[in-house]
Amino acid sequence: MELRRESNVFKILAPVLIIVLLTLLGVVIGFVISRSDDNNRIMHHIYINDIRIGNMDKEQAKLVLSKKYDNNNDNFITIFFDNQKHDFKLADLGITYDLDHTINKALKEGQNQKSVFSKIFKFTYRFRKKVLPLSIRLDEKVFDKIVGELLSEINKEATEAKIEIINDELIIVNGKSGVGFSRDDIKKEVINAVINDIKSIKLFSKQLKPKEINVDELYEEFTGDPVDAHFEVKDNEAVLIAEKYGVTFDKEVARKIIEENREEGKRFTIPVTLIKPKRFQDEIKDYLFRDVLGEYSTGYQTSSVNRAINVELASSKLNGVVLGPGDEFSFNNVVGERSAKNGYKTAHVYIAGMIEDGIGGGICQVSSTLYNAVLKSNLEITERRNHQLIVGYVPLGQDATVSYGAIDFKFKNNTEYPIKIVTTNKNRVMHVKILGTKFENIDISIENKILSTTPYTTIEKLDPSLPAGVRKVTQKGANGYVVESYKIIKKDGKIIDRVYLGKSTYKPTNEYVSVGTNPTISIDPQNDGIDTQNNLVNEENNGQPVINELAQDVQNSQQQAENPDLQNTQDIFFE
Repeated sequence: MELRRESNVFKILAPVLIIVLLTLLGVVIGFVISRSDDNNRIMHHIYINDIRIGNMDKEQAKLVLSKKYDNNNDNFITIFFDNQKHDFKLADLGITYDLDHTINKALKEGQNQKSVFSKIFKFTYRFRKKVLPLSIRLDEKVFDKIVGELLSEINKEATEAKIEIINDELIIVNGKSGVGFSRDDIKKEVINAVINDIKSIKLFSKQLKPKEINVDELYEEFTGDPVDAHFEVKDNEAVLIAEKYGVTFDKEVARKIIEENREEGKRFTIPVTLIKPKRFQDEIKDYLFRDVLGEYSTGYQTSSVNRAINVELASSKLNGVVLGPGDEFSFNNVVGERSAKNGYKTAHVYIAGMIEDGIGGGICQVSSTLYNAVLKSNLEITERRNHQLIVGYVPLGQDATVSYGAIDFKFKNNTEYPIKIVTTNKNRVMHVKILGTKFENIDISIENKILSTTPYTTIEKLDPSLPAGVRKVTQKGANGYVVESYKIIKKDGKIIDRVYLGKSTYKPTNEYVSVGTNPTISIDPQNDGIDTQNNLVNEENNGQPVINELAQDVQNSQQQAENPDLQNTQDIFFE
C-alpha cells in the first residue's frame, strides 16, 4: 500500500521536475547565447604572442599592442649567418607591424557560430587559451635589396654553365657549386621570427648548386630556322641585317652526352647540324633601291602662289620616306595636319559641292600623284577614295582625295625589299618616284572606262550690279561621271593580268551665272572690264579679257573627262 502511494507521488512530481529542469536549461542556454553574442569584444582567452587581448574592444587591444609593437620604435632582429652576426632594423628590411589586421583577425576568432549548439561551443571555447601570430607587412623590393647586398659579400655564388656554338658544335662548360645562403630561405625565417616575436635567428650556409642543364630549354634557346640576309627599316633608314644559319640537334643524343659529363667545370661538346640560309648580305647589299618601281608627274603651272606652296610643302613631307616589307603608308600620318601653324596656306577646295577657299587647297594633287606612282609600282592599295567632283590634274578614276582626320590614302609595301618615295618639284611640275627592288620586267598601265555621264546644271542669279544683259560665270560647270578603272599588268610586253581597281562616282559641278539687270550701266564698247564673247567680267589684268583660274581648271577637268587619253599639264586647285 505504501509503495503504491509513493508511486503515485512520483507520477505527480515527475512532470513538475521535468518542467523545472527544462526551464533551468533554457535559462542557461539563454545566458550562454547572450554572453556569446558580443561581437565587439575579443574572446576571453585570445593572445597575440605573449600579450592577452581577450575581453578587449578594438581600441583597447590596439593600445595594449602598440606599446610593444610600435612601428616608430627601433625594433631589431639579429641574424647569425654561420658565425657572422648581423643586426637589422625591421623598418630597414621593409617590415612593419599591421596591428589593425591583427586585431580584426582576433575579433573574428570564434565569431562565426550561428546555431545554439555552436554558440554554446563558443561560450566554452572562451576558456581555452588561444595564441594568434602577429600580422606584418613586407616590402619585398626593400627586403631583397638589403639582403641581396649582404649576400653579395658573404656568399660564394655558384658558377653557371657556359654554353656557345662554334662551327658545328655546341660547346658546354659545366658550372661549379658555391656556398652561401638562399635569399628565399632568409625571407621565410625572418618573417616567421617577426610574427612570433623572436628576436634572434641562426642560419647555416649550404651548397649553392648551379642550374641544371635542361635539354628542352637548351634546344629552345640555341636551335632555330635559318634567317636570310635582309633589310630592316629603323628611323626611316634601311639597315642591312646579316644572314643567320639555322641550328638543330638530336635531343636524345644531347641528354645522353650531358648525363655522361656531370663533373663540375668539365668541358664537352654536343654535335649540331647547321642549316644554310638562302640569301647572304654580300649578295643583296647592292639590291637596295636599285630599281624604279613606278613614277608619275602632274603640273600646277597655273596655280595660285598659295596653292603652289601647299603642293610643294606636302610633297616635301613625302620625300625620303622609307617603308620596309609589309609596312603600311598613311598619307595623313606622314603629311600631318593641314593647318596654318604647319605652314599651309588658304587656297581653293571643294566644300559641299562648291569651290571655296580653305586651308590646304592643293593637297589632293599630291595624294593623287602619289596614288598613280603607287599604281605604276604595283604596290597594294589599302585605302583610297575618289573626289565627289572631277579634278583636272589626273585622269578620271585615278584621283585620291584626302582629308585630315577623316579620309586617308594608304598603301602597303608588298615587296620583299624596302621601298623609298622620292619627290621633286621643278618648274611647277610635281614628280613622284618609288624606288625599290624588282626582279621581273613588269610594266603597269591604267585603263578607265566611263560607264555614264550626268550633265551639269546651270543656275542663274539676277545681279543688279551688272549691266542689263551681261552674264558673268562665277563657277564653271562640269559633268558628273561613273568610271571603272583597271590595272593592266604586262610582263615582257605581254598582258599577264587585268586587275579591277574599283568604281569612281563623280557628281556634276553646277555652273553658276550672274545675270545683269541694271539698265543704267552701259557696256563699254571697248570691252573695258567685260568679255562679252566669253560672258565673263574681267576683274584683273587692267581690263584685258582673260578666263579666270576657276573657269580654266573646270574646263581642263571637262576636257580630261571627254578625252581620258589627254595628257593634262594644267592645274586644278580644289581637293
